[in-house]
Amino acid sequence: MIFRTTLLAFAFTVASPVLAWSGSTQAGDYRITATLDNDAHLQSVSLAPQSGLASKPMQLHAWFVDSEGAILAPAPLATANASGRTLVALGKGAAVPATASALVVLAQPAGLTRTAMAASPAVVAQIALP
Repeated sequence: MIFRTTLLAFAFTVASPVLAWSGSTQAGDYRITATLDNDAHLQSVSLAPQSGLASKPMQLHAWFVDSEGAILAPAPLATANASGRTLVALGKGAAVPATASALVVLAQPAGLTRTAMAASPAVVAQIALP
């Protein structure tokens, strides 16, 4: 009996990182995924192109919003780094506000002038939170 309890506790401890939440959505030609840890802190946001092409250099920005779309807090992200075709920006430990219902992600082409940005529009996605 003690062995089973110990084994169950060990299994839960090992599996706990697996219990983190992940949500994604499709926006244009991109799949955007957000990952939260068990303590409701933003871990990462990733941007993956659906085509076989590598992702363009992008700047990722994110905000937590409520059910009416009001911005509750920014979700600070580190600079996005390429991991194969996918851009991944790590979260800086931002806690999800209690009343947040979604994470809004803005991906803008990096290094473009304002005129060039008009020709290369940004990608905006909203990911529902648990």
